[in-house]
Amino acid sequence: FHNFKFNWQHWNKPSTGKVKIKKVDSNNDNKKLEGAKFHIEDSKGKIVGELVTNKEGEAISKDLPKGNYTLVEIEAPKDYELLKDKIAVKVEKDAVVE
Repeated sequence: FHNFKFNWQHWNKPSTGKVKIKKVDSNNDNKKLEGAKFHIEDSKGKIVGELVTNKEGEAISKDLPKGNYTLVEIEAPKDYELLKDKIAVKVEKDAVVE
């Protein structure tokens, strides 16, 4: 004979969204760039994710809690220079920021 005790807790899933990037040649929007690598930093500068562009020049993040983030390119595609500027994005509930 076993005795079981259950505690029921309701967990509210935090509001989340995603970041989607598209990397193209600055002189030719039709030239998609594969292999660009970005860190996703939260508002405190902590790295919370990484994006790497595919052959279509696109990458999409995992679910992120809503809030402000910064994208920092850490590796440029072959024969290209790193972006000098950081990219500020705001993740909204149930949305994909491009």
